[in-house]
Amino acid sequence: MRATKKEEQLILDIYRRIYAEIGVDLDELIEKGITKREGWFDSYYMPQTKQDEIIEEMLKGKTAVITGSGRGIGKSIALKLASHGANIVINDIPSSDYADETCEEVKKLGVECIVVKGDVRNTEDVQKLVSET
Repeated sequence: MRATKKEEQLILDIYRRIYAEIGVDLDELIEKGITKREGWFDSYYMPQTKQDEIIEEMLKGKTAVITGSGRGIGKSIALKLASHGANIVINDIPSSDYADETCEEVKKLGVECIVVKGDVRNTEDVQKLVSET
């Protein structure tokens, strides 16, 4: 079943509002390559390569501070953001043996990385994290 022009416009307006809630201009994304998928429900999506280009444009030269990023999920987030061009601040607890290794992996992706050890439950450590970033 194909949407009528009126339904299509209504759907587009709904998507504009949804994207606006997260601070994204749908019309700008359409200009950058988001495409319309027709089917039971018309929807808008963007090919992964186009998403990656836009993310890289947004992150290039920015710095991300990731707490708990010596290993596990935090490490994965650090590596993903670095792969898109963000500089990284690795933060992990003082006893962590993983933070320096993760930082070296991040640097291999061609971005800057520093390690600031500290416990985010401690006010002084958080202040140190901010000041060294």
